[in-house]
Amino acid sequence: MNEDELLQRIREHVRDDRADDAALEAVARGDDADPAAAALSRRAKDDAEIAALIDASRPSAGLEDAIVARVGGAKSAKNEEKGEKKAGRVVAFRRRAALLAGPLALAAALVLYVTVGSGPSGPELPAYAVSAAGQAAMRGPGDASERLKLTSNEGRFEIVARPATAAGVKVVAWVFAIGETPTPDAVDAKVETAAEGSVRITGSARALRGARELRIVIAEAGVLAKFDEALARATENRSDARVRVLSVPIDR
Repeated sequence: MNEDELLQRIREHVRDDRADDAALEAVARGDDADPAAAALSRRAKDDAEIAALIDASRPSAGLEDAIVARVGGAKSAKNEEKGEKKAGRVVAFRRRAALLAGPLALAAALVLYVTVGSGPSGPELPAYAVSAAGQAAMRGPGDASERLKLTSNEGRFEIVARPATAAGVKVVAWVFAIGETPTPDAVDAKVETAAEGSVRITGSARALRGARELRIVIAEAGVLAKFDEALARATENRSDARVRVLSVPIDR
């Protein structure tokens, strides 16, 4: 059931409750001869929920005294007029409880649906820019680019991923290498994250032997609970609001 269907069910439920409102009010007054109440009683023969609502709406002197004493703080009636006023308050109280039971249950279902169906909620990660440098290119910051240039398996490499704005949350990161097969391999490298969300990866060029591309997976801490989830994202090369997958081509 999608969200539109659930909302439609809630609207229909509330509309049906309103249609039965006059009948249940008649039951609460003890007026079983009311045409609407009589029609509702006939439906109750085949509907246990309606039967329960009718039973909950019928006045009960003992229950009324207990509810009024506990909820309203009223004393026992000493005359007929006070008794009528007390009963009126109890009928209203019980009627509101009966009418709220169904819509509140559906509202709870809607909250559950939105919570479960809409996925994790939280701040969206900003876009990231990548600068990569390897071996001799690491001599000056002006040599860094979005592609990692390696001329041999000697030396070291450095990749820095910077968010366009502060991430606002703690992030974690993984780095994978893509070689001749589409299956990523974890890279033996040092991965550091900063408070604003930037990521710095350093390692030996030997760890990238045979790799033609790096994929960096950045996520809010706790969003990807397992290494396998990060590996799956790297394999799919798929980003979303709370996970960024950055591709860094390797030139040799």
